Amino acid sequence: MKINSVMVIGCGGLGGFVIEELARLGIKHLVLVDGDDFAKSNMNRQLESGLDTLGEKKAIVYKHRLERKGETKVTAVPEFFSEQNASLLDSVDVVMDCVDTAKARLFIEKKCEEHGKIFVHGGLEGSFGQACVCFPGDKTLSKFYANYTEQPHTTNAFTVATVASLQVALLSKLILDETEEIKNKLVMVDLDSFTIDVIKV
Repeated sequence: MKINSVMVIGCGGLGGFVIEELARLGIKHLVLVDGDDFAKSNMNRQLESGLDTLGEKKAIVYKHRLERKGETKVTAVPEFFSEQNASLLDSVDVVMDCVDTAKARLFIEKKCEEHGKIFVHGGLEGSFGQACVCFPGDKTLSKFYANYTEQPHTTNAFTVATVASLQVALLSKLILDETEEIKNKLVMVDLDSFTIDVIKV
């Protein structure tokens, strides 16, 4: 699959590492969507969170980071993903789901379904993480988030980086046209027991 442009929805913990790895993978155009600002509470796990970026829009900070590094074209959208900007999906090949609520994930699934886009999901809780590729028509996230109740969760920096890498590794399978290896499969990692499992969904 030819992938020249990728939208990253959510530029926090997962999104920051995903953005960095996508640029190093050679993706030509990144569209970064996030209306949030950096806060002190982000500093334990978010790549660009620091005293010099507090209060700044995450999407714009990462745009500046990549502009210093190389040839990746970056479009920063300092807004939350919504009905009003969902048409941006038509300008990209693939979407990376790097948000942190079930409601936001299911909205991404709905819009990607409507626009016929593949998206790569990532999620985590403490030392546990998961990632999968979601194809139009499969409604993969609806299978395990439809009746999910939001609860406070903990986030470890090493889990964030690991799940982000899993997401980018899954994207690379799309680039290599190795979709049969990843379709309808959920990669689950437990960094307490240092195990990785792949289950059918």
